[in-house]
Amino acid sequence: MRDCLRKECDAIGTNWCINDGKLDVIVEGGYKEGEIPVITSATGMIGVPEQNELGISFKCLLNPHLKQNERVQLDSSLIRQFGFTTSNLEIAKQILAVPPLTTDGIYKILYVNHYGDTRGNDWYSDVVAVSKIVNKDQIQFMPKIS
Repeated sequence: MRDCLRKECDAIGTNWCINDGKLDVIVEGGYKEGEIPVITSATGMIGVPEQNELGISFKCLLNPHLKQNERVQLDSSLIRQFGFTTSNLEIAKQILAVPPLTTDGIYKILYVNHYGDTRGNDWYSDVVAVSKIVNKDQIQFMPKIS
């Protein structure tokens, strides 16, 4: 079943996932419509969101409103940006691989892991999200690093 869905969705330019027991088919680069949860330190953010090769990673208190292929809003000014090292050639390769930040702070959730411990204090959601602009033509490159 999974392989058939993947093959069919690839053929028509879509992605699929199962949310709340329902099959969601979303156009590639798109997102599911709905209310956009705002995640801040006041609403449960733990630590500082970080930009990495996968997108924006963050942890918050358990939040069932965070679901794959939906949107979330973060304060982009608080995101710890990806650190660049090595030579200029390597920096250029890294810039191309790192998903950009958005100006409005709205990101599409690629992955979410909710977990809790009934005998402990761990009740968290780990999230990886990307800017809603995912087409390679639309990615804005960072200025040159001298």
